[in-house]
Amino acid sequence: QGASNSMGESELGQHVDRLIAKQIVAIAQSYQAGSIAVPNLKNIRTLLNAEIQARAEQKCPGSIETQKRYMKQYRTSIHRWSYSRLIEATRTKASKLNIALEIGKQPIQGSEQEKAVAVAIAAYHSRE
Repeated sequence: QGASNSMGESELGQHVDRLIAKQIVAIAQSYQAGSIAVPNLKNIRTLLNAEIQARAEQKCPGSIETQKRYMKQYRTSIHRWSYSRLIEATRTKASKLNIALEIGKQPIQGSEQEKAVAVAIAAYHSRE
């Protein structure tokens, strides 16, 4: 706290992504995994917008202006980062150890564990 940060926001984000990628690859290596499966978040913005709108309608029924304010506030409260930058950092670190990075479709419904299993299965089936 209170320490100055010589990195810009973008550089800090890259640094954090590299640290996360390093840990992801280390975990994969510790399990002797041949690949890392990650979710395809291509349509995540559409899904998030639909979810935010549904929440706004539920929280503020009947008031379009209040719903719009809620949606704007909710969007700004969600932490955003560059998923593609994290995936690229993971791909770079994994390739150095001959670990493949595979992308699988993630379902909307289910627990986090069920979603992770579905991503892994989808990535496996995309090999065929």
